[in-house]
Amino acid sequence: MAQPPLPPAARADEAFLREVDEEYRRDAVQTFLKEWGRWILLAVGAGLLAFAGFLFWREQTEKTREAHSEKLFLAVRAIEAGESAQADAPLAEVRAAGTAGQRAMASLIEAALLTNRGDRKAAQRLLDAVAADPDVAAPFRDLAAIQALRLQADSLAPEAIIARARPFLEGDSPWFPAVAELAAIAHLRAGREADAAALFLRLARTAEAPETQRDRAEQMAAMLGQDTSAQTESRLPQVASLPPAEAAKPSGASD
Repeated sequence: MAQPPLPPAARADEAFLREVDEEYRRDAVQTFLKEWGRWILLAVGAGLLAFAGFLFWREQTEKTREAHSEKLFLAVRAIEAGESAQADAPLAEVRAAGTAGQRAMASLIEAALLTNRGDRKAAQRLLDAVAADPDVAAPFRDLAAIQALRLQADSLAPEAIIARARPFLEGDSPWFPAVAELAAIAHLRAGREADAAALFLRLARTAEAPETQRDRAEQMAAMLGQDTSAQTESRLPQVASLPPAEAAKPSGASD
């Protein structure tokens, strides 16, 4: 049902109230801008500066990361060319200022160089630092720990070797082939031939291990009384046999 039109006086009152309301809103906005406008502009400006700074930082970080990757590449190329001394400076730079992963890679490479040069203590320090760095990815830490264990194996007691190798012997660790032989020899040194034999047999059955390592493990397991016939048979070449009728044919006979 349509409402009856307002009388002229009511319409005039409504127009007046609307005008007052609009004026109040304008005053409120002006008052707010007068009190807070400068701070809003400063906040917006600061936000834009911060965003610009972030973009610049990201670009510079990316450039720095690329530069360090290039230094690692040059170091590896120098080592491959037989000029390992030329790798020392770039490796040191990356270890000092690279990302966590780059630092770990540089440390592992430098530790290998130091080991080849006979400075095992310095190599050990680098490897221990990588293994203990929480910012480094687990594969790098594991590799450093294993390399450090291999460096110290001659001077450690059998129980210490086994304790440090145990995390890589359990379950389906991809590092099992890297430590199984060390742990098995440690068991032998401790007089636990059964434990050593079991490790050698498991290593012989590990397809991911290098073939020469599997061969050694199989020989050791056999010497320690393990049945390795299954491994031996699996390595024999498979010769396809002829059907009986074909095999009975005399040589040179034709159909």
